Amino acid sequence: MLAMLLKSMFAVLSMLTLASSAFAADTSIVGSLIGIEVGAETRPEQTTVQIKNGDHTSPARKGSDIHLGDHIVTGTGSSVSLELNDGTAVLIGPNSDFSASSVADSPAKHATRLQLTYGLLHLMVSRIYGTDKSFVLTNGNSVMGVRGTEFIAEQIKDGNSVCHTLDGIVFMAKNEAELTDSTKAVILKVATTGTMSTTKKGAATLSGPARFELQQYLEKLDKQVPSMKKLRAQSSSKFSASTHPSEKDETEKKEKAAPRHGGGRRRGMPHQ
Repeated sequence: MLAMLLKSMFAVLSMLTLASSAFAADTSIVGSLIGIEVGAETRPEQTTVQIKNGDHTSPARKGSDIHLGDHIVTGTGSSVSLELNDGTAVLIGPNSDFSASSVADSPAKHATRLQLTYGLLHLMVSRIYGTDKSFVLTNGNSVMGVRGTEFIAEQIKDGNSVCHTLDGIVFMAKNEAELTDSTKAVILKVATTGTMSTTKKGAATLSGPARFELQQYLEKLDKQVPSMKKLRAQSSSKFSASTHPSEKDETEKKEKAAPRHGGGRRRGMPHQ
């Protein structure tokens, strides 16, 4: 009798421990929602933005916390901007599904892993990722490895995955294991023009890299997705300020770093 009671108590404690662990994982905050925009001629039913996690669904609002496992799902006329805890700016286009399974926002976390299930995603990665920390985006039938860069990923309805690199370098491959294989990965590096690649559904290899005109592409994107235009301008300005400090900021930083000499003693004079 006692043995059965102890066994039952152990089972209950185990279930509580598992439930507690699952709750802690689900509620781990990895970022916040900082903006929502809708198209000018959008019907109310097209403006919905939802946060889904398992069986739970809630409306997204400006200031909403983003947790591990949350799926940010946008309507056909709405776009959303997020800021992840590692400093990455995320713009989610209309009719999209985005989620984060890991964010390297502390020394103990070694990878940022994001997923675009379908739709359009504009990422501005301010931190420089390398061998010690990795940044990986899964986009349908392709995987993208990022250093410090800005790019736009699309998962099109026909099953094709597309990446347009706007700044920096993106490594694109069929799977994560191939990202470090120079014979299989496509390197999308920006010089005077952007570079892009497409992974067709069912294809064994990736196309590209192919060049495109940056300004023309962005102008076309603004016309096609007006709800993203304002968010892109706001995030681009903030991203540029964080990755390219002003001359004043740099001067102040140098002044703070310069050695200070107290007591009115001239530089080079020995202590008495």
